[in-house]
Formats: sequence, structure tokens, C-alpha cells
Amino acid sequence: MRWNIIAKDCTPDELREEIDRFEDLLVKAWEYSHTFYQRTPVLLHVRAARESGDRYALVDSSPEIDKDSPLFNRAFDEAVLSEMGVGVLRYAWTDTPTGTLPTVEDLSARADAESAPAAPVLAVRGAVGNVRHHAVGTLSDVYAFDASLGTFSGNLVATDSYDLFSVAGAVPAVNDIHYFGGTRPFFTVAGYIGTPGVYSWTEVWELWTGAAWTTMTAGTQYVLYPDATPFKTEGVWAFSQLGGSWQQTAINGVTRYWVRVRISAFTSHTTTPRNEDQRAFALQHPHIVLPSTAVQGDAPPRVLLRMRHGLGATTSPAFGLTNRILAGLKTVESTSLFEAFLNLGGLGNRIQWTTTALTDVSVAALTTAPAGQAHVCDFGTDPSLVPRIRMTGAGLFSTYSGRYRVFLRAKQAGGANGDVEHAIRVFLDSTSGPFIQKPAVAMRSNIVGTELIDLIPNGYLQLPFAEYQTGGGDDFSQADLVIEVLSKRNTGSAIVYYADLILLPVDEWAGEWEDPVSDITTGSSSLRGGTLLEDDGGVLLDRTIKMLVDGSGQLFPAETWTRRGLPIRLRASGDENRLYFLSARFGSSFGAAPLLSTPGQFLLAELYLHNVYRDLRGND
Repeated sequence: MRWNIIAKDCTPDELREEIDRFEDLLVKAWEYSHTFYQRTPVLLHVRAARESGDRYALVDSSPEIDKDSPLFNRAFDEAVLSEMGVGVLRYAWTDTPTGTLPTVEDLSARADAESAPAAPVLAVRGAVGNVRHHAVGTLSDVYAFDASLGTFSGNLVATDSYDLFSVAGAVPAVNDIHYFGGTRPFFTVAGYIGTPGVYSWTEVWELWTGAAWTTMTAGTQYVLYPDATPFKTEGVWAFSQLGGSWQQTAINGVTRYWVRVRISAFTSHTTTPRNEDQRAFALQHPHIVLPSTAVQGDAPPRVLLRMRHGLGATTSPAFGLTNRILAGLKTVESTSLFEAFLNLGGLGNRIQWTTTALTDVSVAALTTAPAGQAHVCDFGTDPSLVPRIRMTGAGLFSTYSGRYRVFLRAKQAGGANGDVEHAIRVFLDSTSGPFIQKPAVAMRSNIVGTELIDLIPNGYLQLPFAEYQTGGGDDFSQADLVIEVLSKRNTGSAIVYYADLILLPVDEWAGEWEDPVSDITTGSSSLRGGTLLEDDGGVLLDRTIKMLVDGSGQLFPAETWTRRGLPIRLRASGDENRLYFLSARFGSSFGAAPLLSTPGQFLLAELYLHNVYRDLRGND
């Protein structure tokens, strides 16, 4: 596009000043795009004749300006005053100025946070788990306990607003407790602090191990968000745990899996923390949702993704760290039955899925597995590569049309690294129908923890198995999807616990972020409490970087993480954009295999959009 300066009723000196200002802006625009010292963008700001809102375009440069000598540019002066005008190279139009973050719509403060907001939004924030619980793994009971009175509150599980640690308005004191319980094991509890607490006391998080209440260790057994005292900060709070040796017990006459936070030492109290506007809930989903109305424009929007982490990390590989994050996008109708995480223990899946234990496999209670249940294989009668677990999705083959990276989360007990291998086999409609089977992949962990196993390294699963045409008679709407996990034990006496199978969608967009491991001793570049990972496709800058977050919320750039894949590409398809996440960490040493992944790993994801328009409706 070309621009002119139209001079009216001005002196030569005034005209000279306007030309200089125009030239200075174009020089700054070039410096912003090509240097590190100019950090303020130069924008075009217009509202065309038939646009409903303002539009902005980032200016790159002008071909008439000599970058080596911009202060003495006769060609620029002549062009700006002639009818030819000055060329201005710009980026696409957006609905928000570059360098500006839209107001975020907080999904974390709702128990139905997996649902999309009703109104159009340009930014969402959502708590993201590392597990999928459907209809199980929820909170059933929440109580406050007053130690001095020896009394419990009523069940607060369905109550939006209440004081923590307080019964009947009493001031909290030492050994007062808040309990969270569920009929099945759960991993992440979240709520919303509307009235921050003002106090000086010590809080400890405890679970029942069968004989006593045991204080958990931050970083190896649990993390807190946003910091070590989450009830002192207005906004989302979360507690996420590994699980471990967790047993049921009776509290207030109710037998549940309980987690409690107790005041272990008390100094002073001014204001009691209050959970407001949303009942506490157990996080049940590994994705956030943008509504169908969020993505506008006629090109993929610019997207900035921030992934915030809970506090409690150590300087050794442990539960409280994250070293790799994978994500995938799937656009679906709001009523879609698609789930990326399928629980091999048989609990927490949609009713369309059935799980069948096959050769040498039985059900096992495992509180670190989804819904507290896994399947275990002892290879007692047949150690060869044969089907161990079968999952059948009734009528779901068409729902899963697309391409996927396929991961198995499983735990090996006994034996040595490489003793056990796994493979995947997928059938169309039934085990007598067409199928595809991938080569076996060896496990690389032994007793370390739940391993994240890439079942198709450097590849993907395509459903259907070949190209198809939806309008040309290729109809899979009634076909079942049958998935089998095959395993073999090469030697030794190892057994395997199967947690879940993850189909991460990759055909619309996929991304992977890796810790650069700048220090193999302390893992300082890991994602941990007081940090976030930012992946920016041009909302503020084009970068992927870990940020430090100070007590006031100020961000400071730290290590650059590796992003594999393009920046996030959302679609204006008229459907929901669901962004699925999978978190993992190093096992025994930083920078070395295997990667471990557990349901309790937690992120708070923030997604900011700048919708993009190639042209304006009216004059450009």
C-alpha cells in the first residue's frame, strides 16, 4: 500500500517536521522487525467503511527508506510529496493492536471448566489436568472442621461461597482443618479465592495412608498454585498430587479418599480466606475449549499461549517439575464424544467405551492411575507379543477420524530396562475387520514411575487407514473403533501396570515444547512454581520462552525452550477449538530418558488471540 502526506495551510518548516515524523516512524518500524533494541511496534490504525470495529496492522518498513542512511534520503522526500506516495509494507490486519493482551475469560473458576464460555472471547484461562475422568474422580464431600469445638460444617461440595477452616463463623485456630473427599482417587482440586486471607499460620497438606495422616512433601508428592500459600491470593487456587499410598478412611462418618489441609501452627489472624463464586471441584479434563465464536477473521489468528505451573519443585527430577509439554488441536461440535485420554483401567471413560482384559491381565487398584484403577499384566502364561487389553468404542470410528500421536502410560515393576515391549493394533469395526499394527517399542524405565511411551515414534496413526471422501459413499458413522495394546516380556520377571492410552490429535495442529536442560545438576530450566512457559506467535513477540513470575505478577524472560512445530493455528470452522495437553518430566536424571508422566501434573493455560483479516471490508 502507498501513503501520501497532504499539505494544507502549513509552512515549509511545518511540512518538513511532518515528513521527518513520518520517516522516523517508518525507521522505527523497520528497527522493531529487524533489531533487538526497538521494542515498541509501529501500527496502522483504521476503521474501514464497512468494518464493525477498529483494525490494526503492524508496519514492517518502507522500500523508499535507505536503511543504511535514513536521515538523508532524498528519494523518500520526493516520494512522500509526489502523487506516487510512499510504499508501506505491513502485516495482516488484526482486531487487537500488536503488543496488547485481550482481557482473559477465566474458565478455571467453574466446575464445568471443560465447557466453552457462551459469549465471544479473545482470551481464555483454564486449569488443565493430565488425566481424563468422566463421571468419576469427582469431589463428593467437602468439610471444615473446628478442632476446639470438635464439630464439622455441613457438606460444602455444592456450595459456591464459604470460609475455609471455619465452622459457623468461628475464627480459624491451630489444628482446624479443611477436608476434600471423593469416592474414587482424584488428583487436582481447584477453587476460587474471592476474599484473600490475611493471617500468619502454617498449613500442611496431608493424606491418609492406612494407619495415619501423613504430611506430604512439596515437589515430590504435591504442588500448589499459585504459590505456597494459595489462600492468600485472589483468584484460582489449586492443589495437585501424585497419589501414592492413599487409602480410604471415615471422616464425619463418611468413608472416602480424603485430602486435608491443616493449620499446624498459629500466630495471628485478621481475615479468614473465603472460597467464592464457585464450588471447589476435582479437575477432570486435559484440555481447554475456545467457543465457535472466538475465532473470527479470514486467516488463522495470532495466538499467545501461557502455561503456568504449580509451586513445590525440587532441584532433583521429581513430580513437581515439567520438562516437556505436548499439545494437539481438534475442532469438534460441542456435543462430540471425542476423548484424547482413554483409561485402560476401565473407569472414567464415556459409556460408549468398554475395556476387556485379555491374556495374563487383571484389574489392580493403583491410586496413581486414572480413577485409582489400572490393569496389570504378569505374563504368567504367555510372554510373547499378544493382545493384553482391548478397548471398544461403540459407533466411535468416525468420531476419531484424523491423525494422532499415540502414547501409552504404563509402569514396569521388576526386571530391567528393555525387558518389556508394547505395540498398538487398531481395527475398523471389529477384530475380524481391517486393522493396522505398529512395531513394538521397548520400555526404558524400571520402578522409576509411570513412563510415557511413544507407541509410534516419528509417526502417527491415521483413521481411517487410507484417504477417504465423506460425500462419496465412505460412511463410518456406525462403525466401532477397536484398539488393542499388545505387550511382550523378553526376559526376566517384570510385571506391567497399564494406566491410559492417549490419542493426541495432530492433523489440524500439533506442538511440542522441550526443556533445553541448561543445567543437568539442578534442572534450573525446568518449568516449576513461580514460572510459566510462553509460546507467542506474534501477539507480543514471536518467541518460545520460560518466564519467571515475581510476587507482584511481573514477568522476567529466562531460558528459551525448544518448540517443535508451527505456532498454534486455530480455525474459524464454526466448531469448538479444543486444545489438548500432555505433560511429562525427566525420570532419574535431567536430560535423560525415560520421560515420566502422571495424572497429577497440572497446568493453568492461558490463550490470547488476535484475529487476523487479509483485507478490510471497505477501502484498504
